[in-house]
Amino acid sequence: MAMPFCRPDRILAPTWTLASGTEVGGDYVLAALTDQDPSLPLWIEEVSIGLQGNLGAPVRVDGVAVIHHNFAEGTDVRLRVTDAAGGGGTGATITVTVGPWMGRWAPHLYFDVAAEAPLVGDRTRQYLFLDNTDPNTVPVQIGELVTAGEVETFSGMLVEPTTPLTYGRSVVSGKKGPQFIHDRRSRDRQWNGNAVLDEADDVAIFENWQHQSYGVRPFLCWPYNGLTTDPSAVPAGDEPVYARFSDPVYAPSLPFDTTVKRTKLEIAELSCGEAY
Repeated sequence: MAMPFCRPDRILAPTWTLASGTEVGGDYVLAALTDQDPSLPLWIEEVSIGLQGNLGAPVRVDGVAVIHHNFAEGTDVRLRVTDAAGGGGTGATITVTVGPWMGRWAPHLYFDVAAEAPLVGDRTRQYLFLDNTDPNTVPVQIGELVTAGEVETFSGMLVEPTTPLTYGRSVVSGKKGPQFIHDRRSRDRQWNGNAVLDEADDVAIFENWQHQSYGVRPFLCWPYNGLTTDPSAVPAGDEPVYARFSDPVYAPSLPFDTTVKRTKLEIAELSCGEAY
């Protein structure tokens, strides 16, 4: 299976401005969109938002992920990647409809610019424009915008990936037997399994992840190996995940021959904080 991912050094840093919407103030400002902390969102007073990102010069853009938001199910959210400010000019336009919430959590969104504009030249643009074309049910909040300059494919097979999922609940035993449960209203997801590295490129990718501080820097990936978020797709897609390695150990074994390596793989999603 092939896991798509965007390395930390290929995550772009556009300058975001509000084309429509008013910050509520405090910590909930534009800078929160790219602070590597999805738990602290940009929060506006209105139910519709318009965001413009300026990359400073035309740059390859493979996709944009919206990590942790409060757009209601059924809301259409649009991304335009263009060569002109304000969302005009030529480029690619992608609209994503927000799917069902998972309990108290909205699904992360991904705008697959590479699928819409397969030629790299057609998605090499300076400006991004994100807006919701349907009004939200409450004032808009967005935790993080992750702009992927290049999405690569890690072809090492993931063996028995599992997804332990907790919701921030701590159980404390009482002196006389009862247990007290503290609910932090958070979601903590972690994926772990093994990667079989049978190609030199995969070995280099994995070792670079660890050796060049990738073990502590967030990256974008799709643990279940699909870019699409359509659950009916074959193979089924999954959410983009903004994550770090949760175990810094790189301990490859050689189960077959000297050209094949196998190592454990553990990643943890960056906390999205309290549910909306």
